[in-house]
Amino acid sequence: MKYALLVGALALGFTIVTVSALTRTAATRPTPTYPAGARTGVARVDRYLAALQAKDVAGLVALVQYTKLPCVRKKEPGYTFIKCKPGEPTGTLVDTFWLGTCDAGSTRADDVAMMEIVGRFIDGGRKLYAVYRSNGRSITPRGGYGIIFAHPADGEAYASTLVLSKRGGLIGIAFAHCADSPAEVWAYSKGAVVLAPRRR
Repeated sequence: MKYALLVGALALGFTIVTVSALTRTAATRPTPTYPAGARTGVARVDRYLAALQAKDVAGLVALVQYTKLPCVRKKEPGYTFIKCKPGEPTGTLVDTFWLGTCDAGSTRADDVAMMEIVGRFIDGGRKLYAVYRSNGRSITPRGGYGIIFAHPADGEAYASTLVLSKRGGLIGIAFAHCADSPAEVWAYSKGAVVLAPRRR
Protein backbone atom coordinates (compact mmCIF):
# COMPACT_ATOMS: atom_id res chain seq x y z
CA MET A 1 0.00 0.00 0.00
CA LYS A 2 1.45 3.31 -0.96
CA TYR A 3 0.96 5.79 1.87
CA ALA A 4 2.15 9.20 0.71
CA LEU A 5 2.81 10.89 3.99
CA LEU A 6 1.20 14.25 3.25
CA VAL A 7 4.32 16.20 2.65
CA GLY A 8 4.38 15.91 -1.11
CA ALA A 9 1.22 17.94 -1.62
CA LEU A 10 2.35 20.65 0.73
CA ALA A 11 5.80 21.44 -0.66
CA LEU A 12 7.21 22.12 2.78
CA GLY A 13 10.80 21.42 1.91
CA PHE A 14 11.02 18.01 3.62
CA THR A 15 12.22 14.85 1.94
CA ILE A 16 9.19 13.14 0.41
CA VAL A 17 8.94 9.54 1.53
CA THR A 18 6.41 6.79 1.47
CA VAL A 19 6.12 4.15 4.13
CA SER A 20 6.24 1.48 1.41
CA ALA A 21 9.74 2.70 0.58
CA LEU A 22 11.01 2.06 4.08
CA THR A 23 12.29 -1.47 4.61
CA ARG A 24 11.37 -3.32 7.79
CA THR A 25 11.04 -6.88 8.97
CA ALA A 26 7.42 -7.96 8.88
CA ALA A 27 5.68 -7.90 12.23
CA THR A 28 4.78 -11.32 13.56
CA ARG A 29 2.03 -10.20 15.93
CA PRO A 30 -0.55 -7.42 15.89
CA THR A 31 0.45 -4.31 17.84
CA PRO A 32 -1.76 -3.99 20.95
CA THR A 33 -3.69 -0.71 20.98
CA TYR A 34 -6.46 0.93 23.00
CA PRO A 35 -10.09 1.12 21.85
CA ALA A 36 -11.38 4.41 20.46
CA GLY A 37 -13.05 5.43 23.72
CA ALA A 38 -9.93 5.08 25.86
CA ARG A 39 -8.93 8.08 27.98
CA THR A 40 -6.00 8.92 30.26
CA GLY A 41 -7.65 11.06 32.93
CA VAL A 42 -5.44 13.99 31.86
CA ALA A 43 -7.72 16.65 30.38
CA ARG A 44 -5.01 18.17 28.18
CA VAL A 45 -4.51 14.79 26.51
CA ASP A 46 -8.08 13.49 26.54
CA ARG A 47 -9.44 16.40 24.50
CA TYR A 48 -7.25 15.20 21.63
CA LEU A 49 -8.45 11.62 21.98
CA ALA A 50 -12.06 12.83 22.00
CA ALA A 51 -11.50 14.96 18.91
CA LEU A 52 -9.83 12.08 17.09
CA GLN A 53 -12.66 9.74 18.00
CA ALA A 54 -15.18 12.28 16.70
CA LYS A 55 -13.04 13.01 13.61
CA ASP A 56 -13.28 16.67 14.56
CA VAL A 57 -10.71 18.29 12.28
CA ALA A 58 -11.67 21.86 13.16
CA GLY A 59 -11.57 21.01 16.86
CA LEU A 60 -8.00 19.72 16.60
CA VAL A 61 -6.87 22.65 14.47
CA ALA A 62 -8.23 24.97 17.16
CA LEU A 63 -5.75 23.37 19.60
CA VAL A 64 -2.69 24.17 17.47
CA GLN A 65 -0.05 26.24 19.26
CA TYR A 66 2.60 27.76 17.03
CA THR A 67 6.21 28.18 18.13
CA LYS A 68 8.03 31.40 17.28
CA LEU A 69 11.45 30.95 15.66
CA PRO A 70 13.76 33.44 13.91
CA CYS A 71 13.86 33.37 10.12
CA VAL A 72 17.17 33.21 8.26
CA ARG A 73 18.42 33.96 4.75
CA LYS A 74 20.92 31.11 4.50
CA LYS A 75 20.19 27.49 5.31
CA GLU A 76 21.95 26.31 8.44
CA PRO A 77 22.84 22.71 9.43
CA GLY A 78 19.89 20.61 10.53
CA TYR A 79 16.38 19.97 9.28
CA THR A 80 14.79 23.23 10.39
CA PHE A 81 15.07 26.04 7.86
CA ILE A 82 12.80 29.00 8.52
CA LYS A 83 13.43 31.15 5.47
CA CYS A 84 12.75 34.85 5.65
CA LYS A 85 10.21 36.09 3.15
CA PRO A 86 10.64 39.28 1.12
CA GLY A 87 10.53 42.27 3.43
CA GLU A 88 11.36 40.28 6.58
CA PRO A 89 14.70 41.16 8.21
CA THR A 90 16.90 38.25 9.27
CA GLY A 91 15.94 37.17 12.78
CA THR A 92 12.27 38.10 12.48
CA LEU A 93 10.26 35.82 14.75
CA VAL A 94 7.66 33.88 12.80
CA ASP A 95 5.08 31.27 13.77
CA THR A 96 6.24 27.70 13.08
CA PHE A 97 4.92 24.17 13.39
CA TRP A 98 6.98 20.98 13.83
CA LEU A 99 6.10 18.52 11.11
CA GLY A 100 7.44 15.59 9.19
CA THR A 101 8.07 11.93 8.65
CA CYS A 102 11.74 11.01 8.89
CA ASP A 103 13.53 14.30 8.23
CA ALA A 104 11.15 16.26 10.45
CA GLY A 105 11.58 19.86 11.43
CA SER A 106 9.86 23.17 11.98
CA THR A 107 8.24 24.97 9.07
CA ARG A 108 6.52 28.31 8.72
CA ALA A 109 2.90 28.28 9.79
CA ASP A 110 1.94 30.35 6.76
CA ASP A 111 3.28 27.55 4.54
CA VAL A 112 1.20 24.85 6.22
CA ALA A 113 -2.31 23.79 5.18
CA MET A 114 -3.28 22.87 8.72
CA MET A 115 -6.81 21.66 7.98
CA GLU A 116 -5.41 19.28 5.37
CA ILE A 117 -2.62 18.06 7.65
CA VAL A 118 -4.92 17.33 10.57
CA GLY A 119 -7.50 15.79 8.27
CA ARG A 120 -4.93 13.36 6.90
CA PHE A 121 -3.82 12.45 10.40
CA ILE A 122 -7.38 11.75 11.51
CA ASP A 123 -8.16 9.71 8.39
CA GLY A 124 -5.03 7.56 8.68
CA GLY A 125 -6.59 4.71 10.66
CA ARG A 126 -4.45 5.44 13.70
CA LYS A 127 -5.07 3.73 17.03
CA LEU A 128 -3.88 4.86 20.45
CA TYR A 129 -0.77 3.04 21.64
CA ALA A 130 0.57 4.98 24.67
CA VAL A 131 1.07 8.43 26.20
CA TYR A 132 4.01 9.91 28.10
CA ARG A 133 4.88 13.22 29.74
CA SER A 134 8.28 14.36 28.58
CA ASN A 135 11.33 15.12 30.69
CA GLY A 136 12.72 17.15 27.81
CA ARG A 137 15.04 14.48 26.40
CA SER A 138 12.90 13.50 23.44
CA ILE A 139 11.12 15.24 20.56
CA THR A 140 8.58 16.51 23.08
CA PRO A 141 9.50 19.58 25.20
CA ARG A 142 9.88 19.21 28.96
CA GLY A 143 6.49 18.96 30.64
CA GLY A 144 4.75 18.36 27.33
CA TYR A 145 3.01 15.20 26.21
CA GLY A 146 3.63 12.69 23.46
CA ILE A 147 0.58 10.77 22.25
CA ILE A 148 1.87 7.74 20.36
CA PHE A 149 -0.32 5.98 17.81
CA ALA A 150 -0.02 2.84 15.74
CA HIS A 151 -1.16 3.08 12.15
CA PRO A 152 -1.23 0.32 9.55
CA ALA A 153 0.88 0.43 6.44
CA ASP A 154 2.07 -2.44 4.25
CA GLY A 155 0.73 -4.95 6.77
CA GLU A 156 2.72 -3.49 9.67
CA ALA A 157 2.09 -1.01 12.45
CA TYR A 158 4.17 2.16 12.30
CA ALA A 159 4.32 4.86 14.94
CA SER A 160 3.06 8.41 14.65
CA THR A 161 2.91 11.02 17.39
CA LEU A 162 1.03 14.14 18.36
CA VAL A 163 3.43 16.45 20.19
CA LEU A 164 1.91 18.68 22.86
CA SER A 165 3.42 21.60 24.74
CA LYS A 166 3.38 21.92 28.52
CA ARG A 167 0.24 24.06 28.13
CA GLY A 168 -1.39 21.30 26.11
CA GLY A 169 -1.24 22.98 22.70
CA LEU A 170 -0.53 20.94 19.58
CA ILE A 171 2.96 21.99 18.49
CA GLY A 172 3.90 19.15 16.17
CA ILE A 173 2.92 16.03 14.27
CA ALA A 174 5.22 13.15 13.42
CA PHE A 175 3.47 11.13 10.72
CA ALA A 176 6.14 8.44 10.93
CA HIS A 177 9.35 7.98 12.88
CA CYS A 178 11.46 6.68 9.99
CA ALA A 179 9.20 3.57 10.06
CA ASP A 180 9.94 2.83 13.73
CA SER A 181 7.30 0.73 15.43
CA PRO A 182 5.23 2.13 18.31
CA ALA A 183 7.21 -0.05 20.72
CA GLU A 184 10.50 1.41 19.46
CA VAL A 185 9.26 4.98 19.78
CA TRP A 186 7.98 4.24 23.29
CA ALA A 187 11.37 2.79 24.24
CA TYR A 188 13.26 6.00 23.42
CA SER A 189 10.58 8.42 24.65
CA LYS A 190 11.82 9.81 27.96
CA GLY A 191 9.52 10.87 30.77
CA ALA A 192 6.68 9.81 33.03
CA VAL A 193 4.15 7.19 31.99
CA VAL A 194 0.65 8.59 31.46
CA LEU A 195 -0.79 5.60 29.63
CA ALA A 196 1.44 2.56 29.26
CA PRO A 197 1.28 0.30 26.21
CA ARG A 198 -1.25 -2.48 26.54
CA ARG A 199 -0.16 -6.01 27.20
CA ARG A 200 -1.25 -8.57 24.66
